[in-house]
Amino acid sequence: MGYLTETKKIIEIFLNFGKIVSKRKEVKSFLTNKGLLKTFKDLFSNGLEGESLGTRMLYPMSFHVLMHPDDYKEKKQAFPFIIPEIVKAFYNIIEEQKQEYPDYEPVSKKWVFQFTPCYASKFIDAGGGDVATIEKGTVIPTAVLYNQDIDSNGTVSVDQNIMVSVKCDNSNVIKTANINLKALAGVDILDEGFFTCKFDMNLPTSTKDIEVEPSGKKPPVPSNNQGYATLSYDFNGQKVSYTMKDSHIYISGKNDLRSSLPIFRMEYPDLENGHVEIKHEADKFFLCAFGKTRLNEKNIELSKEESLKWVPLANNSSILMNDTIQVDFKIL
Repeated sequence: MGYLTETKKIIEIFLNFGKIVSKRKEVKSFLTNKGLLKTFKDLFSNGLEGESLGTRMLYPMSFHVLMHPDDYKEKKQAFPFIIPEIVKAFYNIIEEQKQEYPDYEPVSKKWVFQFTPCYASKFIDAGGGDVATIEKGTVIPTAVLYNQDIDSNGTVSVDQNIMVSVKCDNSNVIKTANINLKALAGVDILDEGFFTCKFDMNLPTSTKDIEVEPSGKKPPVPSNNQGYATLSYDFNGQKVSYTMKDSHIYISGKNDLRSSLPIFRMEYPDLENGHVEIKHEADKFFLCAFGKTRLNEKNIELSKEESLKWVPLANNSSILMNDTIQVDFKIL
């Protein structure tokens, strides 16, 4: 059973944090990023203290924040940029607790953050049946050890253990964004309000040190300094090329906004995130596919996250995705 899966426990934690606003609570006038950071730190510290035992440190890694629609609209652009600060704060807390709980191995590979605007939400106080509502300037946060509802494409589901009526504004789902991906410090944007960030065992306490690789190591550079290979395709009568400079890359559509992975983004919205993966290993190239793909006119068996089906990738190969999108592969 995950952390705080029972509604009664969730409500008790909320009341302890004072984040639920009922008829008896004072309503804050505005919500700040510093206030959100403190909310996450309190929730994380409480979870760590409640779950850890012996030498084993346990802490929540999946967070869901219910917000007033006005606050969500005002803050949604800042979410991916404050997450590195939140993760840095988590690493600081873990570092402080390592002496008491030296085994801090994470229960999940990624931190998960979900922010949801709530147009109508009601919680029943486990003590007396009072109704609590989300007012402007307040949030209702929940946390679990890990999220079991992330599929192979990275989609996050709303926590079904919370007794709340939520109407999400899905009319403005991210399609394109004029943002500097380098400023995201390893944060993957799965969708509007949905984010993940890989756990780093080095526990970097500066956002500048948050690496895009979970091991904290940079991928190897090809010996020729030019790249491993090139991938190219025709788009609106023009040749578009991508140089494979990392030993493991992903081919996705233009809607894949993940920043922590080397991604060849093609100008096609119907390609899946990580539709195809290519890796260079032991002086050879290999390919696996998560969406419909043919390699040199042969259908490729689709992979699953827990079972990758790698096939050899030869020089001058043709990769055809969704029967219409062709990429030419050439080794440098």
